[in-house]
Amino acid sequence: MVQKKPTDGLLHQQAPPDPPIDTLTTGSAGKASELPKASFPVALLCSAVSQLREGVLITVDEVDWPNPTIVFANAAICQLTGYSTGQLVGMTPELLHGNASPPETLSQIASELRAGRASLSRLIIVRSDRNPVDVELFITPLFDSHGNRSHFLCIFRDLAQEQHTDQARQISENRFLSSMEMTGLLPWSTDSQGEIVDDCPILRRYTGLRFQQTKGMGWTQSVHPDDLEKVLQPLADALQNKRRYEVEFRLRRFDGVYRTFMCRAVPTMNEDGSIREWFGVCTDFSELKHNQQRVAANLAAMVQLNQVAKLSVGDGDLSSLLQAVIDAAVVIAQSDFGTIQLLDADSGRLRVVAHRGFPDGWLNSCRVLPKGNCPACIVQRKCVYIADVHQCPNFIGTQELDMLRKVDVRSVLCTPLIGRSGEVLGIFSTHFKTPHPPDDWSLKYIDLLARQAADGIQHQMAADALRDSEERLRAVLDTACDAIVTIDQRGTIVSANPATDQLFGYCPKELVGQNISVLMPDPYRDEHDGYIQRYLETGTAHIIGMGREVTAQRKDGSTFPIDLNVSEIPHLGLFTGIIRDISERKNLQRDILAIADDERRRIGQDLHDSVQQELAAIGMIAQALLSRLATTSGNLPTDFASRCSDLTKNIQSGLSRAHQELKNISRGLVPLSLHSDGLMEALRELAIRTDGLDGISCAFKCEQPVSVADGSMATHLYRIAQEAVTNSLRHAKAQHILIELDADQRSLVLKIADDGSGIAIGTSSAGMGLKTMHYRASLIGAHLTIKPVERGGTLITCNVWKREKGDTDADKIQ
Repeated sequence: MVQKKPTDGLLHQQAPPDPPIDTLTTGSAGKASELPKASFPVALLCSAVSQLREGVLITVDEVDWPNPTIVFANAAICQLTGYSTGQLVGMTPELLHGNASPPETLSQIASELRAGRASLSRLIIVRSDRNPVDVELFITPLFDSHGNRSHFLCIFRDLAQEQHTDQARQISENRFLSSMEMTGLLPWSTDSQGEIVDDCPILRRYTGLRFQQTKGMGWTQSVHPDDLEKVLQPLADALQNKRRYEVEFRLRRFDGVYRTFMCRAVPTMNEDGSIREWFGVCTDFSELKHNQQRVAANLAAMVQLNQVAKLSVGDGDLSSLLQAVIDAAVVIAQSDFGTIQLLDADSGRLRVVAHRGFPDGWLNSCRVLPKGNCPACIVQRKCVYIADVHQCPNFIGTQELDMLRKVDVRSVLCTPLIGRSGEVLGIFSTHFKTPHPPDDWSLKYIDLLARQAADGIQHQMAADALRDSEERLRAVLDTACDAIVTIDQRGTIVSANPATDQLFGYCPKELVGQNISVLMPDPYRDEHDGYIQRYLETGTAHIIGMGREVTAQRKDGSTFPIDLNVSEIPHLGLFTGIIRDISERKNLQRDILAIADDERRRIGQDLHDSVQQELAAIGMIAQALLSRLATTSGNLPTDFASRCSDLTKNIQSGLSRAHQELKNISRGLVPLSLHSDGLMEALRELAIRTDGLDGISCAFKCEQPVSVADGSMATHLYRIAQEAVTNSLRHAKAQHILIELDADQRSLVLKIADDGSGIAIGTSSAGMGLKTMHYRASLIGAHLTIKPVERGGTLITCNVWKREKGDTDADKIQ
C-alpha cells in the first residue's frame, strides 16, 4: 500500500506558505535561467497548468522515482487516471505505475532525474478501474530563484487518444482523397517554375506514379502525347506573364485509360511581385465532355432527321431525299463514307443511288452490285456491323473489297430499308477507315433514320409517280379539245383547262373560285346548287355517270348546246365535268332533218299530185266500168255480170280506202302551217284524226293559246307528239290518249298520256321512235322524259325553256 506523505508546503491551487517559493525556474541543473521574481508565481503556474489538456503532476524533489510525493494534480490527469485530486495529492506516482510499467523503464527515469536531466519515456499506467493506459511521460525538474531544484513537473500524454486522433486524421485524409477522386478533382502545387517539389498524393494516386516520378516535370509523362504541346506552351506563357493558367488535356489514369481534364492554376506572389508558388486543380470532366459531345451529336442527329422529315413530306425530289438520308447516316454514325443502294424490283439488284465521301469514279465502277449478292442486313432485317471487311467471308475475293481497299475502308455498318408493308427497299451503309463499333445511342438513331428514310423514300417514289401522272394528265388536259372543269361539293370551280377559254370565253383563272352556275343559263343557274345538295343527301344520281345534252352559257351571255359528262371523285369531294360543244353536230343534225323534211314534203307532194291523181283516175275508170256493166248486163250471162259488178265495187272501195290512207300519209308528210298558231291546229287535227279511228278516244287540251314563232321548233314538237301517238297505238294498244299543250312565263310543256300497257324505260330495247323523240328534243334544247303512270300507261313530257332576248334562238316561244 502506498503511504501518503506530508507535503513540503506546496498545496493544490495555493501558494505554499513554507518554504516560501516566490519564483520557479525550469531547466537542467547548473544551467538554470532565473526569471524575475514576479514572473511565475506558483499560484499562477498552478492555474495555467490546470487548463492543459495533458495530465500534469508536480512532486517534491526526490529522484528515487516513483516515490516522490505528489503535491499537485490537474483535472486532465484526474480524467486520464480516474482518480480525484484528493486521491492523488499526498500519494506517490507509484500509485499509477503498479506492476504494468517495466522496472527498467522506471530505473531509466530515476537515473535521468539523478543526473539532473529531463526524462521522456513511454510506459503504461493503471487507472483507478484497473484498466491500463499507454502514455508518454515527460519529467523535468523545477528550480527556485536560488537555482536549487525544488520540484519535478510530470506531464502525461495519452498515446491511445493520440493514436485514435492519428487514425481519425488518416481516415479523414483518406476520405478527403477519395472524395476528391470521386468528384474528379486533383489538387496540386508546384514551385515558382511549375515543378512539383511537394508530394501531391491525389495526383500521385490517380496517375499511379511514385512521388519521385512526379517530381519536377515528371508528371507530364501521364499527359497524352498529342496534348503535351498544348499543355506546356500555355504553362510557359503563364510563367512568363504571371497570370492564371487554364488548359484542357487528356491525362492517363493508373489503369492506362485517358480521361479529359480541365486544369486551372493561379500563382501566389511574394511581396516583391515574384511568383512564390502555384496552386491548381485538375477537374475530370470526361463525362461532361462526353455528354456535351453526345448533346452536340444528338442535336446534329435531330437536325439531320428533321431535314430528312421535311424532304420526306415536302415537294422535293427523291435524289435530294436520298442525299439527305446518307448525310444524316454519316453524321449519326460518325463515319468517313456512306452510300445508299436501292433495290431494283425488276432485276433484283442493288443500285448505288447516293453517296458521301467516295470518289465518283469508285461509284461509277460499282454502280450495279452483282445479282444474288444479298447483304446480311437484308437477310437478318437488322443493322449488321462488319468490324473488318478484309476478314469478312462476304467480301473476300470480291471486286467490292478491292474497291474498299482503295479508299482505306476497314469496317462497315449496313442498315436495311424496310417499308411499312415489310418490303425491302434497299440499304444504306456507313464506312469507317478504322474499326468503329456502334453504341446503343447510334443504333437507336440509325434505326430511327432507317424507318424515316424508308417512309420518305416510299412517299417520294409515290410522289414522283404521282407527279409524272399529273404531268401526263396535265398534258392531256392542256391539249384536250373539250372543256374539263372540276368543282367541289359547294359548286365552286377549283380547276379548268385551257379549252374552257375557247368554249366559254373565260380564262381558267377567271373561273377558279366562281360557282359553276356562271356557265349555265336560266333556269339551271338557280337550281344547280340544289341538285348537288340533293345528291349529297340522297346519293341518287341523275346526271353523274350519265351523259346528257344540255345548254350552256358563254361569257357574252349567248347559249349553245353541249354534251356534259360528270364523274365524282368521292375521296376528294370533287366532281369533274367534261364539256363538248355540239353546236356543229346540232347544225348538221338540223340540216339532215331539214333535208329529211324536204324529202318528206316532196314525197307527200308527189303522193298528192301523182299517186292520188292516179288513184282518182283509176277510181273513175272503176266507176265507168261499173256503169258499163250496168248498161250491158242484159247481153252478158247473169252470174258473170253479177260477179264482175261485185269485183268492180270491191276495187272501187279499195281505191277509196287507199286514197284516204294516202291522203292521211301525205298530210302528215307535208310541213305544218308556219303561222304562230300552227302547232295548236296541227295537234288538234292529230287528235281529231286519231279519235276517228275505231275503238280509240283521243283528245287535245290547251287551256290558253300557245304561239310558237319558230316553224322548225313547232315541227319538232309536232313530230314528237305524232311519234308518241303512233307508239301508243301500235305498241301500247292504248284506248284513250290525251295530248296537252301548255305554256307559262318560263317554259312550254307538251304532254302525251295514254292508258296502254306501258313501255320499258331505260332498256336497250328502245326503238327508233323513242330515239327519234329524244333526238328531236335535243335539237330544240328541250328536256324529254318518259315515265310510267301508276294506274297503267305512259306519260311523255317535253319541256322547252323560254330563252332570253339576245340568245341565238330568241323569241321563238311567245
